[in-house]
Amino acid sequence: MNVMTSTLVHSGRAQAASGHAQAASACRGLATARAAATATATARAAATATAAVTVAAAAAVTDGPAGDEDLMTRRQVAVLFRVTSAVVATWARRGRLPEVRNEDGRPRYRRGDVEQLFRSEVARRLR
Repeated sequence: MNVMTSTLVHSGRAQAASGHAQAASACRGLATARAAATATATARAAATATAAVTVAAAAAVTDGPAGDEDLMTRRQVAVLFRVTSAVVATWARRGRLPEVRNEDGRPRYRRGDVEQLFRSEVARRLR
């Protein structure tokens, strides 16, 4: 009889512990939802602030070529959008960002085209 009583008491404790774990999980879920909402609001504010950053600032960060002020390198565009250079090359291949070649045959991107893509990306992210 001791064994049965012991088993019944322990299973009751296990059920109570399970109930406490579910309640704690629900509280964590609510906290996670609140954190996600805060993170979303923060991300939108950051995207809005990022929209204020000019393409000229990205060129200054990466030490752009002095003679080609209206053209940007692949790396400068990548820094501005926070992506890799390979992604920028893919955009050019797919026609999303028009590409021109300099006298050395290296890819360059017109500042106006980059600004237009940047504005459309920020607007898309804010939706």
